[in-house]
Amino acid sequence: MTIHPFVDGNGRTARLVMNLVLLQHSYPIAIIHGDTESRLAYYDALEQCNLTQDKQTFYDLIAEKVIEALQRRLSLISN
Repeated sequence: MTIHPFVDGNGRTARLVMNLVLLQHSYPIAIIHGDTESRLAYYDALEQCNLTQDKQTFYDLIAEKVIEALQRRLSLISN
C-alpha cells in the first residue's frame, strides 16, 4: 500500500475493494484474521510486493485465504 488517500482506514478500504472484486468474479471473500501471525503474514506480503515489485507472495496469500473460505463453505454444506 503505497497510496494513502485517507488519514485512516486505507488498508481496510483496500481489503474491502479487493473482496468486492473477488465477489464479482464468484470467489468468496479473503478473510485476513486479526491475530498477530495473520497480520504479520499480510504485512510481510505487502512489504515484499513493495520492495521487489513481485506480487506473487501477495497473490499466494490471498489465494490461500480464498481456499480456506471455500473449504469452510464445503464443510458447512457437507454437514
